[in-house]
Amino acid sequence: MSKHTDETANLSAQRAVLHDIYDPEHVQLVERRTPYEGFVTVREDTVVLQSTGEEIARTWVDRDDAVGVLPLREGEQGTEVLLIRQYRVPVRRLMWEIPAGLLDIPGEDLETAARRELLEETDYEAGKLEKLVSYFSSTGFNNEHLTLYTARDLRPGRAADFVRTGEEAEIEKRWFSFETVLAAALAGNLECPTLLMAVLAYAARR
Repeated sequence: MSKHTDETANLSAQRAVLHDIYDPEHVQLVERRTPYEGFVTVREDTVVLQSTGEEIARTWVDRDDAVGVLPLREGEQGTEVLLIRQYRVPVRRLMWEIPAGLLDIPGEDLETAARRELLEETDYEAGKLEKLVSYFSSTGFNNEHLTLYTARDLRPGRAADFVRTGEEAEIEKRWFSFETVLAAALAGNLECPTLLMAVLAYAARR
């Protein structure tokens, strides 16, 4: 067998195992407590690992899933991206971000939620949405799952019956060249996780 064939087989074997597995039966749920319910729900689970029989306790946050949108257009600087900046109280920072929000409307599908968040936070409607990447935000702490999209063919719009309040009332919107945003992300100047994930995923796919 040639070296090239060995390398190809090795890569195929790696790809075969490189995926996450949904496996709720990996543990046995012994007890669940819910010490807090509100904007988020706090769970305290006692589980037994099926492989070892060890009993462990874990506290985690049960949270709605979310969507985010990377708005793109072609401009004089090549590909441009629309970012928003708003204040985030927990980290005491003005953060450059992409439009994003929770799936907190019953029955709303992912693409509808993405279009809604884009419109509410930027006053733009998307002519074309494409799924970019999906991920869990912090698997040791919560079950929030995010799905990110690119948005193109943008046109001005206005969300009916929606008024920005609180920090959202201060939202600043600005177009940047994608290369400038990518460089700022790699330099450590941008720390919003949805922005970083969207920008790096888009850069990898171009």
